[in-house]
Amino acid sequence: MDLLLMKIGSKALGLLPGVKWLSLPEIVEEFEKLMVQQTDLRYEAQNLEHFQHNFQDMASVKFPTPLRPLITRDILVETYEESVPVSSYQQAGIPTDLKRKIAQLGINMLLKMIFVDNFVHGDLHPGNILVQGADGVSPSLEMQQQQVNVCDTLVATIAPALCPLRLVLLDAGIVAKLQASDLRNFRAVFQAVVMGQ
Repeated sequence: MDLLLMKIGSKALGLLPGVKWLSLPEIVEEFEKLMVQQTDLRYEAQNLEHFQHNFQDMASVKFPTPLRPLITRDILVETYEESVPVSSYQQAGIPTDLKRKIAQLGINMLLKMIFVDNFVHGDLHPGNILVQGADGVSPSLEMQQQQVNVCDTLVATIAPALCPLRLVLLDAGIVAKLQASDLRNFRAVFQAVVMGQ
């Protein structure tokens, strides 16, 4: 019902001479496609797999792995990535060097998405960006292995594996791709800004 009202309203507003250039009906149509995709979790699973492929050679960015065949239109099962919300690193007492490293990871990730892959996560906010490896070890808790026999119990502590500092991105239901001409224009603007023009 909401989308129907938006369509009617956009068409009515589109009749006004000063608003016609906004192409409101097309905007509402794009919004509708986006909302339909958001409600089909198979689409998000495909996006996660696409991002995993794009970042397979970049250890500083990770995405949860969709667990097929447990994925349907209404259910998305994916790996759990133990990590810390990026917003936790905005607090006082966090070393400036670590904050800079995390920020640089984010910049590199975003530039790759835009300029190399032209496949951009469309919902990047602190709730969807997590950090692993800030302490230099794997995010999993120290593991213990028990071996029980008739006489006694052996408890061996296994040291966690080293984990690189990396970003974990969640919620890949919204993605953006630029048309070739828009991407060229965006690159030109970005280059002009970098060159100070």
